[in-house]
Amino acid sequence: MSQIIEPVLRLINQFSKLPGIGYKTAQRLAFHVINLSDDEVEEFAKDLFYAKKKAVFCPVCGNLMQKGEHACVICEDAARDAALVCVVSDIKDVLAIEKTREYKGIYHVLHGVISPMDGIGPDDINIAGGFSFCHNIVSFKFLLYPYQTFSERSHLSELALLVFLLQC
Repeated sequence: MSQIIEPVLRLINQFSKLPGIGYKTAQRLAFHVINLSDDEVEEFAKDLFYAKKKAVFCPVCGNLMQKGEHACVICEDAARDAALVCVVSDIKDVLAIEKTREYKGIYHVLHGVISPMDGIGPDDINIAGGFSFCHNIVSFKFLLYPYQTFSERSHLSELALLVFLLQC
């Protein structure tokens, strides 16, 4: 029989649903929250709800943007090279590349990878979404991040080309 009371077990269960959070880490987070003041817990809960309500996907690239905006800050940046498109699997990849301050193109965020073994097909990720920028540009360069092995990169290049042809 568990020595942890049901409300705390429920909190542990919720934390353990987060990616990369195992049971022990979920336990530590739950006990941390229990030790916070009521005001701190209320502020934390409000910020969770606020982020969920206000963060939406950019209709151009799939990156995060604030609800009510036309596009994300990257797509709105006129200094970006719209003919240089970096196809990434996740928003975290955009953050990692942007941290370098070297890339000056735009992105297309897939929000996942095709994995037939896991039942994830092309319809389950953001392959066709966005690409509204392509109608005004004659020539494109596609970058795929992270760089894969040669055979995987070849497959991803074909996918990026297919996406481009479908949209333009």
